[in-house]
Amino acid sequence: MSEKKYDFVQFEGVGSKLSSYTISISRSGAFGINSGFYNAESIKNYSHVIVFYDKAKKVIGLVFTKTPSKKSSFKITHGKNSAYIGARSFFASIIAGDKDALTKYADKYTPQTYNDDKIGKMFYIDLKEKEENE
Repeated sequence: MSEKKYDFVQFEGVGSKLSSYTISISRSGAFGINSGFYNAESIKNYSHVIVFYDKAKKVIGLVFTKTPSKKSSFKITHGKNSAYIGARSFFASIIAGDKDALTKYADKYTPQTYNDDKIGKMFYIDLKEKEENE
């Protein structure tokens, strides 16, 4: 009788929402990198993010990097299984004149991947205004 062999790996994700592959925008002008996206895309390996914006289409692009840039990158604050990116200056620039814009766009978004010829791989979120009753 042969003995079965197993390759057990201990689960260590207790308390984390690993299925939450989302990026959120807060009313205070920050990006929240939720646990599913954080783990799937190995965001823990990056220290900064460069933010892009397509004003006409209302799409935000994020490129994660290990190389900080004073003029164009925001620091990533890492948690156990998620991250926070304070980006008030970015949001202030894109919502100029619309004091309710952050309230309109504060939500969770499922990021998509885009390969730009000049920039390379980026994740983007398509901004949508929340319905009045949400």
